[in-house]
Amino acid sequence: MPDATRILSEGAFWDIYYEHCAYFTPDSLAYVFQQSGFDVEDIYSDYDGQYLMIHARPARHQIGELFCPVAPIDMKAAIDLFISRVRRERAMWRNRVEKEYNQGRRIALWGGGSKAVAFVTALSLNDEIDQIVDINPRKHGTFLPGTGHRIVLPNALQVTTPDLIIIMNSVYQQEINQSLTELGVRAELAVLH
Repeated sequence: MPDATRILSEGAFWDIYYEHCAYFTPDSLAYVFQQSGFDVEDIYSDYDGQYLMIHARPARHQIGELFCPVAPIDMKAAIDLFISRVRRERAMWRNRVEKEYNQGRRIALWGGGSKAVAFVTALSLNDEIDQIVDINPRKHGTFLPGTGHRIVLPNALQVTTPDLIIIMNSVYQQEINQSLTELGVRAELAVLH
């Protein structure tokens, strides 16, 4: 599940969306599992720190000392920091996209999933985004929920070459670089972190 600590500390507004039903920090996740009758053996982050993973077993005895993988965060301070970072991140991305668009540059987003939906929705982007690229052939020819941006396969970039590609998930940056090289597409890249 999403690591709320990362989302709060980075102001990652693009990672808050309808598919995530709950957000946990390592300590709150451990607490929920322990209160539900599990012994927590380990909690760690994966997928470039975006998600929490937990190893737990049904408890063999009554709840004892709580497992706490890290020191609990000061939630009030984390939320205050999140609010200021979201304001800064939204302003930075909105200004960047507007500047590029006003200069006549074509902008594509790479990744037609929830992060893209959250990104374009939170920034109220429409005409500024030329297309959404996704490697999933089932998404090809479909449209991004909410905004209706058309989703295309990477090879479409050979015809409609963007000037700027915003990568929705940094985990795929190397794979995307390789795909663009193979396609012979040169574009400036920007990455959500």
